[in-house]
Amino acid sequence: MINMINNYITVQCTGCRACEQKCPKHCIEMKDNQEGFLYPHVDIKQCNNCGFCVKTCHQLAENLAKEVGEVYAARAKDDEILLKSSSGGMFTILAQYALRNEGIVYGCAFDKNMVARHVMVDSLKGLDRLRGSKYVQSDTADTFGQAKQFLNKGMMVLYSGTPCQIAGLKSYLGREYENLLTADLICHGVPSQKLFNKYITWFEKKTGQRIIKFDFRSKDKNKWGLMYKVQLSNSEKYKMGFLDPYYKSFLEGKTYRECCYHCKYATAVRIGDITIADYWGIEKQHPEFYTDKGVSLILINTQKGRQVFDKIKADILYLKSTVEQAVLQNENLRKPVRRPVVRDSIYNEIDNLEFSSYINKYLSVGLQPMTRIKAAVPYKVKLVIKKILR
Repeated sequence: MINMINNYITVQCTGCRACEQKCPKHCIEMKDNQEGFLYPHVDIKQCNNCGFCVKTCHQLAENLAKEVGEVYAARAKDDEILLKSSSGGMFTILAQYALRNEGIVYGCAFDKNMVARHVMVDSLKGLDRLRGSKYVQSDTADTFGQAKQFLNKGMMVLYSGTPCQIAGLKSYLGREYENLLTADLICHGVPSQKLFNKYITWFEKKTGQRIIKFDFRSKDKNKWGLMYKVQLSNSEKYKMGFLDPYYKSFLEGKTYRECCYHCKYATAVRIGDITIADYWGIEKQHPEFYTDKGVSLILINTQKGRQVFDKIKADILYLKSTVEQAVLQNENLRKPVRRPVVRDSIYNEIDNLEFSSYINKYLSVGLQPMTRIKAAVPYKVKLVIKKILR
């Protein structure tokens, strides 16, 4: 059993922790590898080859999802929710629904040390922590076990995360719960927390200030798009994502966990009850619904998801769409990100090179001046220019 695990985990393990939490002997411990990704390590002396870890691993199981669901473009009616959200605010709407029904919500939040962790929120006030994109792998810790306890008490639980995290939760639970609502994200892939830590340290050293909050998708300056905002101890900084070494490398798929390049959840057949994403390309597919405040792409995948969607309609604006329209600029509904050649070596010197040198060697932005100029032009202005040219 142990040999089977060791041969399989390098490429396929998603780090969801389901095997660790399910092991009846507690002989599996998740540890960072050299790249900074969590992988299971088995205490051979304690293991009795019961096989629970293998039975629980969602990567060894058939994809539980069966068919493509309904597709919508959607956004919150409340502009305040829109401006605080990465896209159309649909996670917040779902979370509010759960909390108003005396439920709880699990999602990703940065702690005070800028470490991405899954946490539980039981009040509307706490939702701010879970809003927004975090382009680093989140540690689910013991949240699968926590969620099970709340579910067994009859409480409603909304659990949001990447598709592999949702699959891990379902495999851990081992059965359906009527009071569980799952929301998976259309995920490109995840860099390691170790790489993000080194980036944060470099950023703070470069600015001479401590990072208080990192918002990967701020709408303060350029509305809906890929501009980030960093709240520092004495100032704020804004920058387009493709002008930043960490962010651009993420967008190019250079720094993902190995399993991301083979993701079996990169398909329109989804694992969650509801799937949430940015509706990239909405201005082309449904120009009448476009707004620079953000639009979400929603896939309703189960009857439970349909029932909840019907109950939140009063809080949103929505428009029926199709998978064919959605996949045009959301390619992870069709296939995983292609593994670039640089992925063979990009993590090799993460501990050996000073991070500025590491950036120059592996994460260099390297954009032409004209690209930088285009990045500074507001999106609405670009649309006007395109119309004039046409």
